[in-house]
Amino acid sequence: MAVKEITPEVLVRNKFDADALAMVAASAQADGFSIDATSADHRMLLVFENTDGAVAYDITIKKGNGLQGVKDLTQEIAAGKKAAVVVESGAFKNVSGTNKGKIIAIPENLAVKMAAIVLP
Repeated sequence: MAVKEITPEVLVRNKFDADALAMVAASAQADGFSIDATSADHRMLLVFENTDGAVAYDITIKKGNGLQGVKDLTQEIAAGKKAAVVVESGAFKNVSGTNKGKIIAIPENLAVKMAAIVLP
């Protein structure tokens, strides 16, 4: 399996976007999600959904390899719930290597789906 590529939805101020939260599942748990952060160096809203109604699972957003990338961000998502976080690209975007321009998120289980939105 391969990393699930995510292209963030770019919101426009004062305009509704009906497809902004199209939740996507990872192709393989270990590979997780690769979020394209090349279109803009803005803050990005990442939304995660745990579709398992009985078990809580973690999501880990991997630190970027730039100067501001100092530690991973891990959060437990309760069973059947959603969680959202605004991340700044400086801390989580990779600036070189295989994942250049990408933010990487690894779910503990394939029950965790996600959507990404670039804030205006």
